[in-house]
Amino acid sequence: MEAHASLVCTLVRAGSKPARLRGRTEMISREAITVFTPGEAPPALPGTTLTVWVELPSDAGMTPRALRCIATVRTLQRLSGFWRTVLDVSQMDFVRRPGAAA
Repeated sequence: MEAHASLVCTLVRAGSKPARLRGRTEMISREAITVFTPGEAPPALPGTTLTVWVELPSDAGMTPRALRCIATVRTLQRLSGFWRTVLDVSQMDFVRRPGAAA
């Protein structure tokens, strides 16, 4: 993965055994998110619905916020040491960052 400005994100797969996976994103739009995750196994298969938490930068004047997206895996691409996953976004909300003080 090239060194560009990127945001940390967490992918959460629902189910009987919820799975959390940390990754980085360099592209977010209202329609799609591209996420890069490390590992040998893909983060999820095409068609899988995920909740994606994207940590947004904050400063002293702003409440710590995040984007919470409901998205479906569109495509996967195996690259050197990581996966490039394109997600179709169905819902996107700004929310207080999980674990942030009120």
